[in-house]
Parts: sequence; structure tokens; C-alpha cells
Amino acid sequence: MCVVAMFALPGIARAESATIGSTLTASHNVSILAASATQLATTASEQLVIPANGLLTSWAVRSSDFGAVYELNELHPVSGPGLQQGFTVTAFIASNAPVPDFSDSVRTYPGNNNGGTNLDLKKGDYLGITGNGALPAHQSGAAGDVYATYPTFGNPNTVFGPPTGITGRELLLQATERYCFVPDLRHLKLGVARQEVASHDCQIVVAYTKKVRSKRKRNRVLKQDVPPGTTNVPNSPVSVIVGKLTRKKR
Repeated sequence: MCVVAMFALPGIARAESATIGSTLTASHNVSILAASATQLATTASEQLVIPANGLLTSWAVRSSDFGAVYELNELHPVSGPGLQQGFTVTAFIASNAPVPDFSDSVRTYPGNNNGGTNLDLKKGDYLGITGNGALPAHQSGAAGDVYATYPTFGNPNTVFGPPTGITGRELLLQATERYCFVPDLRHLKLGVARQEVASHDCQIVVAYTKKVRSKRKRNRVLKQDVPPGTTNVPNSPVSVIVGKLTRKKR
């Protein structure tokens, strides 16, 4: 899957992972939107939208902000169209260590916080970033090209107002998620269905078998409980009903 130049929506593919955000290069290809207490990335009218229900596996910022501690916020839009909407913090994860020096480099953090809790991402929500104190925002590829100051951290249920301005700078943030992408299993042989589900980072559960008279339906998936195209956290179960051939009475 290609990395979208920050932040156009990446397409969903069989890789069952998505890289959201900046390519973490020196190019200035994105603007920053400054909300009242967070920062969102945008390319014109596109913001950092989560493309699938899934699990955050890692995230990174390009930073030269010595001592900075970052917080990745999951933001649910609450009002207004497009860029005029407000956001509610639904979840957050903190970086596991402060930036140790002034070098302009990529800092990568795990997808779970210090307590080991993984962050579930919801399709259609947004990602934003906050930081500690009044540290300057990390650079966008060019020395001295910094954006204002970081606001305070956002805790769950905090409501942020609509973005207040666009700077023309790139917020160097990247997040990676894994997800289960539910395929269409109907009419497949059970063995083939198991392989198909595994290749899409899901797992299959046979709810029960149903008697059938046609040999063509024997050991094939008749029905699945999760619609094809649904996304969820990795290894999510998909329950199926499988045909069992009934012999005719003599």
C-alpha cells in the first residue's frame, strides 16, 4: 500500500495495514490546522482521516524539540461541515519517552501506551497531536520552519473547537494501523474460506452446519454474520454457516 502524501485517504488493500499521514520527508506538502487545543494535518480539504476500524501499531513524528512529550489523539467530529467541525477526544496515547536531543530526526513510538493498552482506531475519526508545555512545534523539514507552540494535552471527552487557521506547513506525523478486512466468503469451500480469512487478518468461526441436499453446497459457506468489506481490529472473528449434505432416504 502506498503512503499517501499527507493526508489523503489511503485505499484499503489486501495488506490489511494502512499508513496514515506524512511520508516523513523534507517536502512541504501539507498544511497544519490549529484547533483550540490540538493540531490536525490537512491537504486542502482533506484531514487526517482514519480509513478503517483497526489497531494502532506504531506512530512517529519528525522532531527536533528537545524534551518534548507527544500525545496522539483520536478525534470524533461533533459538529459542522468539513473543516468547520469541532472534535471530541475519544482516546489518546502518549509517547513513551521525551525527545532526547535537538537533532531533526524521526521519533517512532509503539502503538500502545505505557500501561500496555492498545489504541483501537475507528473508521471516519481523525488523528491529531498535542504536546507538553509551550515547546515549539516540531519542524516541517526545513531548519527554523516551526509552527507556533504546542497546546496542552487533550484528555478523553475533551471537546476542541473548529480549526482556527492554516499555516502552510507540514505536521510531520505518521501512524500505522492493522485491521481485519472481511472478505466475501459466501459459496466458498470451508478450507478456501479459512485461507481467505487468514490472508485478510481475520479468523473464521463455524457457528453451525446446515443440512443441504445439493452436493454443490456441501462444505461451502452459506452465510456469514459480518458483511463483506467490514473492517475491524486484527484477528476479529467472522462466524459462518456451512452446508452439510443430507443423504436421501431410500
